[in-house]
Amino acid sequence: MKIVATHPQYNAHIKAAEDFYGINRTELKSIRYAIFKTFRTFKIAYKALADEPTKKEVKKQLDDMISDKYLFAGMNRYFNKIL
Repeated sequence: MKIVATHPQYNAHIKAAEDFYGINRTELKSIRYAIFKTFRTFKIAYKALADEPTKKEVKKQLDDMISDKYLFAGMNRYFNKIL
């Protein structure tokens, strides 16, 4: 999962982050995609679950994944709005 600018005016910022931090190197893209797949799966499951105790656990996991302590939380927060 490659990081891309949401608007053309941010292209220079993304390019600088690629050059300085290596944000789009292969290993980071792989980790981001794995976390995204997990987050997406929890979102889909949460909507489909009827069992309240299980739904509560899934909601807790989703909340953890968008908290500041979680790896790539900003990405999860972004997809939390659109999924």
